[in-house]
Amino acid sequence: DTDFYPTSANYFCNKKVEFYNKFVITFYSLSVPMGRLIVNHIEYGSKAEFGANELRTAKIIQEIDPISTSVPINPFDFTIDSKKNIEFSFQAKQPIEIMFNGEHKATTFVKKAKRKSKTMWDIQSEDYIGLMETIFFKGGIYNNKNAVELLGEIFAVAKVPFEDSSEFENVIVTVYIPYTTCRNALMQVVFAMGAIADTSNSNKVKIFALSAEISQDIPKRRIMQGQTTEDTTRVTAVELVAHSYNEITDTLVAYESQKSGIGTNILVTFSEPLHNLTITNGTIIESGVNYAIINANSGCTLTGKKYEHTTTIYRKENPLVLATDIENVVAIEKATLVSSINVDKLLEICYNYLVNTEKTSMK
Repeated sequence: DTDFYPTSANYFCNKKVEFYNKFVITFYSLSVPMGRLIVNHIEYGSKAEFGANELRTAKIIQEIDPISTSVPINPFDFTIDSKKNIEFSFQAKQPIEIMFNGEHKATTFVKKAKRKSKTMWDIQSEDYIGLMETIFFKGGIYNNKNAVELLGEIFAVAKVPFEDSSEFENVIVTVYIPYTTCRNALMQVVFAMGAIADTSNSNKVKIFALSAEISQDIPKRRIMQGQTTEDTTRVTAVELVAHSYNEITDTLVAYESQKSGIGTNILVTFSEPLHNLTITNGTIIESGVNYAIINANSGCTLTGKKYEHTTTIYRKENPLVLATDIENVVAIEKATLVSSINVDKLLEICYNYLVNTEKTSMK
């Protein structure tokens, strides 16, 4: 219970408060007698800018996977020694904007905050992809689904902003996404699109295709000491697995109250996709091919019919393999949005990247 004396229309009540479930603000008087009080908005906490004189350390990683067999999380870790007369209390998922030379470099969210002294904090943060790793997407079986619409559904569940390139407006995807994290669901879609997902230098997730053109040549005069080059085993072939799912009549028991108990709003996730769900001594509130939300009474049983999962391996051989080379086949098997529709294009993208086995590290 504290009194404050605002001196401007934008005013910060500088007091740390914990363990509360509501707040009450009482205005005793106005600067203009008989005026009307208008509260525009209320922000929890204060915005603070930390400059070079307050940053002890700062490390940001910006990374992509050129063929999207994964969607990397870009972290930003830093140590601050605050010069401000504010008692900070960093919260999980609190947003951070990183600026460098006036340019926006990243938007991240606090993952872990460790207080080292009254004014010093060690902060670990991750980008939007890190947030998507903690939120689940229900998935489904898709037939000629517009890829951008599917991305919109994933980002809507994660409550994460995104931006896609106009070149993907008519791209469609077919087959399956399991019940999984939004991050993994995003990976499945961008892989099937032949695109990447990146948060570097942005306040959203950008979806775009990497250019096949060489953007620039680096002359020797720009290469300093410390460069290292590593040549790994030659890739002899690249394999990509295409998937298909067809409804069959085989039945699977997905839930039994005798084993799992009774209750309301029970989320049941399936070990494999199911269709034509039926329930006894219970109610199905919501369902999809990967899940069901049910009310279960005593003797409740939830069953569903299976899908037949068929896989086909597509392979591209490396013509530059020597007789002395040991066979080294790179196989991509778990991209479940790969079908006969897009497998040829995706195999070419994967092959063109994976056969480049020379790695150069430089500044």
